[in-house]
Amino acid sequence: MSMYFDFYGLNTPPFNITSDPQFFFEGSSHKEALAVLSYGIQEKKGIILVTGEVGTGKTTLCRMLLGRLPAQVKTSLILNPYFSDVQLLQAIVEDFGLNPQKRSRLELVKKLNAFLLEVSVAGGNAVL
Repeated sequence: MSMYFDFYGLNTPPFNITSDPQFFFEGSSHKEALAVLSYGIQEKKGIILVTGEVGTGKTTLCRMLLGRLPAQVKTSLILNPYFSDVQLLQAIVEDFGLNPQKRSRLELVKKLNAFLLEVSVAGGNAVL
């Protein structure tokens, strides 16, 4: 592997299992997606969905977006799409930094709703 580093002048491995915003290439479609997402978040437009085939840069795009958001925007990044409904709620609640006493679907939804209301009343924004 070191011969490739020497030959191509690389400092880090070019291909990893996980996405790395350091290697983000802002092509026209990714630039447009970032602009739409940023605008939607800034203007609190509600639900915005990013879809695409495996390997098209959705996760890297989300990581880039998170790095550009103001600190007062509350964020949760969930990378595993294979959770059950309760596991997904639990992951979201925990990623927002909340610690529910109970783990039932109802309690998780109540905790998340209370958090989102609190953020909204304070003039903030929450992004999942």
